[in-house]
Amino acid sequence: FNPMLGETFELVRGEVETPGNFRFIAEKVSHRPVKMACQADSPNWSFSHSPVPTQKFWGKSAEIITDGRCRVALRLKDGTDECYSWTVATVFLRNIVMGEKYVEPFGTMVVINETTGAKATIEFKSKGMFGGRAEDVTVESYCPDGSHSGLSLVGTWTSSLRLMESGKGAGPEIWKAGKLAEGFETRYGLTEFAAGLNEITEVEEGKIAVTDS
Repeated sequence: FNPMLGETFELVRGEVETPGNFRFIAEKVSHRPVKMACQADSPNWSFSHSPVPTQKFWGKSAEIITDGRCRVALRLKDGTDECYSWTVATVFLRNIVMGEKYVEPFGTMVVINETTGAKATIEFKSKGMFGGRAEDVTVESYCPDGSHSGLSLVGTWTSSLRLMESGKGAGPEIWKAGKLAEGFETRYGLTEFAAGLNEITEVEEGKIAVTDS
């Protein structure tokens, strides 16, 4: 999907569809080079990103590199915001010519707590050129002074992540991927959320901007 310059996409979800509710708007602000801008807000957090994606083709695969930091502000109970930022991992699109097409994040992402100085490193495991599909991911968290916090996450970015404390066995599940859409095998593996992005609910009916895609 490559929108027209100036085209927008707006999404509003109430408490019924998404507990906590939120609103999101995105716009393509430059055609060459391609630049996007998006903003999402809920009562508990805000998210912004101005991605600048570039592609490199390698025959059977494509490498997608995205410049621009993602930024999140969490609204804490004491009325203050805690701010985080990170850059998106490099992603490979595999089997462009033939075979099962899938995306594969690669390398390490670093999430920085801009408020406290703490950080987390997210490593996407690679099985090499001929090792097949890789989905494993590990997360290590560090205190502002650089020492390990004792907390880690293990799992796969396609299914779920579990918490580990000080090297103990995998603990409680703290994140899981969204439910897949009906017939996802022939619908690009979309989740129910992704498949419903173009659904017009009572919230949007008659109120969508003429620039909306």
